Amino acid sequence: MLQMLAEYPYVTIHEIRDATGVSMPTIHRDLHALAASGALLRIRGGAARAPGRHVDALLSTCQSTCLTCLFTCLSKAQRAL
Repeated sequence: MLQMLAEYPYVTIHEIRDATGVSMPTIHRDLHALAASGALLRIRGGAARAPGRHVDALLSTCQSTCLTCLFTCLSKAQRAL
């Protein structure tokens, strides 16, 4: 999701599903968690880049593909900004 937002300013939940094959409930949970961490802005039907955030810069600090690890890493990176 964050990689998609690094490329596009807005993505829909259907685009995320098509790109990842992940279930809609999982997408909704992940979007909620990422929005709570400030990594993206949750809007109806999808997500947008968080204002003033550089998603690609945040992603470059995270070396893990584990979702929980990624949230932790993003939170640390955002506090450093």
